[in-house]
Amino acid sequence: MTAKLFTQEIWDEILTRLIEGEGLNSICRDEHMPCRRTINAWIIKDEKLKAEYDTARELQADTHADQVLEIADDARNDYLVRYNSVTGQLEHTFHKEHVQRSELRVKSRMWLAAKHRPRKYGDKTQVELGTDPSRPVQIIQRIELVAPAGMIPAPAPPLPSEPELIEAVVQSPIPNPGSELDTAFDATSAVFSFKN
Repeated sequence: MTAKLFTQEIWDEILTRLIEGEGLNSICRDEHMPCRRTINAWIIKDEKLKAEYDTARELQADTHADQVLEIADDARNDYLVRYNSVTGQLEHTFHKEHVQRSELRVKSRMWLAAKHRPRKYGDKTQVELGTDPSRPVQIIQRIELVAPAGMIPAPAPPLPSEPELIEAVVQSPIPNPGSELDTAFDATSAVFSFKN
């Protein structure tokens, strides 16, 4: 039968087990523990319990981070010893399933650590915004063309100081004179607009 009434002893056990890395569903499966719905109701009704629960989850993230190292460093079952009936010898074979399972365990713990303690274990994203309201946020993308080795392109002419419209005619060689594509490749004009 599951406990429905709050007791400090039960609550302390829940927090301790969370900090040690056990999941709440696993804790609630024990016969003397309340169900998840009851624990959630306690947390919702009492700010002190919510703060203690949140702290336990943050500390659980540290436990998960420690477990990541242990799992990654444990190579005990990465290889199996099998008898080869053809050669009559024992062979060491890579145990792919075990390694994949270990990888899943590592990724799961890393994800949980990042969710429970994002400032410490989450992905870092840095966004810098200016404080000048007259200068809106601009996204600048730079594309650099690199010449093959031995071919150094001439430096580009400087951009004009005032915005202006520049028209250029791009001509490409005619691939097969007299063919259907003759007129298509004759000359192409394009208009470029440069702004400062």
